[in-house]
Order: sequence, then C-alpha cells, then structure tokens
Amino acid sequence: MTCHRFIRLPVLLAAGLLFAAGCGKKDGAPPARPPTPVHIVAAATATVPTLLPAFGTAVANVQVNITPQVSGKILKALIKDGETVAADQPLFEIDPSDYANTVHQSEGAVEGDRANLWIAKLNVDRNQPLVAKNLISQNAFDNYKATAEAAEAKLKADLASLEQAKLDLTRCTVRAPSAGVCSKVMVNPGNLAVANQTVLTTLKGLDPIQAEFALSEEYLPALRRELAAGPVTVSVQPRGDDQSYAGRVVFIDNAVNTATGTILVRAEIPNPEHKLWPNQFLAVTVRAGEFKDAVVIPESAVQTGKMGPFAFVVDAQNTAELRPVQLGVRTDGHVHIKAGIKAGERVVAQGLFMLVPGATVMEMPPPGGAPGHPGAPAGKPAAVPGGKP
Repeated sequence: MTCHRFIRLPVLLAAGLLFAAGCGKKDGAPPARPPTPVHIVAAATATVPTLLPAFGTAVANVQVNITPQVSGKILKALIKDGETVAADQPLFEIDPSDYANTVHQSEGAVEGDRANLWIAKLNVDRNQPLVAKNLISQNAFDNYKATAEAAEAKLKADLASLEQAKLDLTRCTVRAPSAGVCSKVMVNPGNLAVANQTVLTTLKGLDPIQAEFALSEEYLPALRRELAAGPVTVSVQPRGDDQSYAGRVVFIDNAVNTATGTILVRAEIPNPEHKLWPNQFLAVTVRAGEFKDAVVIPESAVQTGKMGPFAFVVDAQNTAELRPVQLGVRTDGHVHIKAGIKAGERVVAQGLFMLVPGATVMEMPPPGGAPGHPGAPAGKPAAVPGGKP
C-alpha cells in the first residue's frame, strides 16, 4: 500500500505541470491576422455630366374631343377604334340633306336680291337727270336711292347666309384637326349628333410626345442657366422598357409649387414609332451642364451599409479605413464622389468581401487587369474617359 502511494505522487505532479503549461498557451495573444489581398485604384478626376433625376408622365401634344359643328344623323364612321389618322382626314359623315337644301334656298335668295338691286339702281340712274330739271321731287328721288341701298344691303346679308350654308354643308364631314391616334368610336351610325356637344371620339397627338415632371427647386438656378446657354437635353425611360428616349426641355412653369417645393418642367420627345404612350410613367434624367475635375472611382469600390454608401481608403501603412461618401453621377463604370474621397487617394476596388475597418491589406492585381481596362497594372489609377489621374 505504501509503495504504490509513493509511486503515484510523481505521476500526479508531472500531470499537473503539463496541464499548467497547456493553460499558459491558451491565455497568450492570438496569432496576427494575415493581410487581406485586394486590388487598389487611385481616385481620378474627370469631367462628368450634371444629371438631375426626376419622375414624370407622358402627355399628348394635342388632345381634342372631336365634336360635330352641325347637328344631324350620323351616316358613317370612317375610322375604326384606335386608328391612327392624318391631319384633315375625314372621320365621320353627317346626313347633309337639310344643309344642301339650305344652300339651294340661299342661292335663290341671292339671285332675287341681285335682280332687285339691278332694278333699284336703274331707277336711280333714270331719275337722276329728272331731279336736276325739277321734273320730280327730291323726296321721290331720295326714295329711289334708299330702295337701291336697301337692296344692296339685303344682297350682302343673303350672300353671308349663303356662305354660312355652304360652310355648314362642308361640316357634315367631320375631319381630324391634326394628326394623332383616335380613341374608341363613341357614336354609332344612325345616332343623332348635337352640334358642339356630342363627343364622337378623342384624338391625341403622339409625335412628338411630351414629358411632364417636377424638379426640386434647388435645381432651378442650374436649369435656367443651361437653358440660357442653349438647349437642355433629357432622356426618359418608361417602365418595362430597357431603352431610353432623348428630347429637350421646352417649358418651365412660372412659379414654384409651395406645397411640394418643386417646379413643373415639360420636355418634348420625338415619338415617330409611338413607343411612348400618354399617361405612361417615366423615369426622367435632365442633363444640366458638366462638372469639371470631379473625383471618380470605380463603381465596384462603393458599398452600401446602414449609414449609406461607403468605400475603403488605404493609407501609406496599407491599412484600410472605412470612409462614408456622397455619390453623384454614375457613368462608364465609374461613380462621381461629391464628398468623402479626394483625388489621388487609394481606394479598394476589388476584394472588399472579407475587408473590415483597420485591416491590413496586400495589394494584388485583379484578374485581367483594372476594372474596365484589362491589363492595367495594379496600384495605378484606372483611366477615366475625359479625365486624368
């Protein structure tokens, strides 16, 4: 019993020392984190467009309710629902019978007036020498003159009635006031149309089409400045269409909307193929000049977090710093940095997935070269169209 007790004591002491040594290693500092491989690009400067974003709707350049100018029964609808028509194209025919009869009556009245006027003037001419010789009284002669003048006035009135009758007859054919697209036909043949009341169809002009949108009043000085210098271009893009359509600003409202702090702007867009449709929702971009010496970095360098967009800037010790940024225009794979990064500062363009603030980075060339410029050496600023490093 005693022998075994002395043998166990050294074994327990050795085990305790080994356990103590093991615990000492666990309490030591963790191994340093290896540098994160990233691709670094220097922020460059470039001339970028000043783009003003907005949302609006497409508006027809002409919108007319087609109503007849004379009353009568509809004989024919010369168009189909939704038909595209040219200016002055016949759309409907109204029964012309009554108006043709009125024209004939007016023509007869005019002929009678001309005969009466001829007789009246003849009497004046015949009695002119007689009144000079006192063979007839001045009063009788004045009556002849008054009769001639009344006959002439009646002729003028009946001539005007004849012109109106002819005009009403031509209005029995209802024509398109301008080119455009018709809505559905609202009156069938056989129905009675009332002058200036019955809507036969609605015509909307689509080429060119207009875009109406509201811009924040803070953009008003820049917009007015550019309009004074020349045309201001816009591009619009409807929902579901991957193509944008170009136009120009043609109107700015004469007052700011105090309720919204915006101003109404209208642009005109060529629309020969009718790709844009009235009341269609549009994303609008107004190009209001250029921003020179703008700081630009690759789009891949910008990330978005809870506090907004940010980028990682690398200092001289290759330490990554998280830098909040204010974004401007995106163009050609680059983004304009309004605030947060200065020209020449180094930013991480690739390899941000495992990057954290304060991490040490190791500069590595990206696969195939710098973003957007294959073969560019690592650490050199990517070339920017119209810009300089």
